[in-house]
Amino acid sequence: MPSIRIPTGTIISESQPFTRKVLEETLLDLCDPARDFTGFIAITSGDSLYLLFFFKSRLYSAGKSIGEKPFVLSIREFLREVGLLVDSGPSISVHATDPVLLKCLLVFIQDNLTAKAPTGLINLEAILGQIQHEASDALIILEKEGMFNFFFFKDGIKGKSYYSDQDANRDEGLAIDEQMLVYAFQGADVEALVYRNIATRESTDAVLIGRDDMLRLLRGEQDGSDAEEHQHDLEYVEILEEDVENMDDHLLLSVLDGPLKGETLTGSIPCVLGRKDTDIIVPDPMVSKTHAAIQVVNGRLLVIDLNSTNGTTVNGQTIRQHEIAVGDIIGMGGIHLKVLRVTQT
Repeated sequence: MPSIRIPTGTIISESQPFTRKVLEETLLDLCDPARDFTGFIAITSGDSLYLLFFFKSRLYSAGKSIGEKPFVLSIREFLREVGLLVDSGPSISVHATDPVLLKCLLVFIQDNLTAKAPTGLINLEAILGQIQHEASDALIILEKEGMFNFFFFKDGIKGKSYYSDQDANRDEGLAIDEQMLVYAFQGADVEALVYRNIATRESTDAVLIGRDDMLRLLRGEQDGSDAEEHQHDLEYVEILEEDVENMDDHLLLSVLDGPLKGETLTGSIPCVLGRKDTDIIVPDPMVSKTHAAIQVVNGRLLVIDLNSTNGTTVNGQTIRQHEIAVGDIIGMGGIHLKVLRVTQT
């Protein structure tokens, strides 16, 4: 059993011993457009919980929790990691969700926390008052003994609750804020995780992975989407080649999402990336003023997080500093930048 429990939604397939064959059959079934499946596959292995999310029978995102610490995974990383699991040790189950529970799980796994503290040390009433005053959306997770219970707020006053604690005293007649406060102050040790930013994102490789690619990745083979994506990048760089050769810039980044999706950003090495007054401007409200730096250290090209508010990722993994190369994807706030070209002189 993993060290955490999350709301299960509607269980489509009860927990059973994991085998790669079972996972392959499950993936092919859930990805059938006729299923119109929204939910997740859960795979437990030791203290790790792997989650693969679907929206309307389309691969959407992935992640895992090691103990109580969540991490984002790309779809490729998920399939490659679970493909290495030893048959019969782990277990696998399938869960359907409504869109709100799916949203809550994505917020949790993508881990953009505003505050975390025991309920006795955090002023939940004041936080609720602020959410209601601003008529904003938010997620508050209350954790007790590894059971994560979700309280989702819409426009400050509406919402839904999802419990993993089957012994919780639930009163459906109470408003969402009252339900949350009853659970928070029940007398047991409860920790609150507050998420005021509930923006979530689709995995950048979700649209690139087809049926055959899934199976190849699970078997440890190179998937066709790797080659297709690489060829697309080569063609894209070739189109830009004439302009780039006439510039002094040594770094070429492609914007994968947000209002600048499809555009390119260029800069010299070393450089600082941020929301304003930096070498490379990334105009997104979730990006810090000086968010990250890219520089060469001991011959290695590194991206370094500059104590940003919302953190920096490389290929879905949160980093303080990490080596990067062509093809890597740097995440900053709600923006993802793909390294298309690096020229070091």
